[in-house]
Amino acid sequence: MASPQTYDVGSVALDIITSYTFSGVCPASAIFKAVASGSTSLPSLSVVTVDQVNQQVTMTISTLDNKLAGTYAVVLTLSDSSGVFSDNTPFTLVVNPVNTGPPAFTSPLQTQTLKVSSTLTYALPSIADPDKDGFKVSVALGSAASFVKYSYPSFTIAPLAAVNVGTYSIAILLTDTNPKPKSSKVVLTVVVEPAVSTTSASNQSAGNTTSANVSVVSVANQTQPK
Repeated sequence: MASPQTYDVGSVALDIITSYTFSGVCPASAIFKAVASGSTSLPSLSVVTVDQVNQQVTMTISTLDNKLAGTYAVVLTLSDSSGVFSDNTPFTLVVNPVNTGPPAFTSPLQTQTLKVSSTLTYALPSIADPDKDGFKVSVALGSAASFVKYSYPSFTIAPLAAVNVGTYSIAILLTDTNPKPKSSKVVLTVVVEPAVSTTSASNQSAGNTTSANVSVVSVANQTQPK
């Protein structure tokens, strides 16, 4: 088996079949078994079966986990219960990762609205990747950088001056850690309104007063970005 055996994560199971012959006397009651060695990940990747009638060993490769992608130096060892027969077949197994799509937020981002001289804290929703890859988050604050601070997964928004009044777009890029990475881009909208004047505030009843401080809590359910 000179050529490397190649398998793509998530594809149809790959059967690697080897034939064997033996010389000498082997008891009729002998039971053959085969074991693949070379990596602790192999048990999660493969199932090895023996066909004693046709004298074949089949190693079936199948996985949906990109974390098992890589190159494995495998030794397929066949032996019988009597201890008479033993045979080793070395080969290289290459498991290629798959990337069916980029990571994405599990719920839509909500527009954040607040008034000048108030503070708002907003936490991003959790992030999921269809291939269970890790991910990283890149944020471009743009023109909101003067009054918005970001530390994953939260934004602290604190406009202090009338010059901050307006609508702002914060670009967020989600990129997976797959060897063949994919990305998705979303925008968080921030709306800053003029501060409520002292006169207007005094005319409002206590029942109509709304706190400007908001806190949204969310916990990412995947690998945290480095």
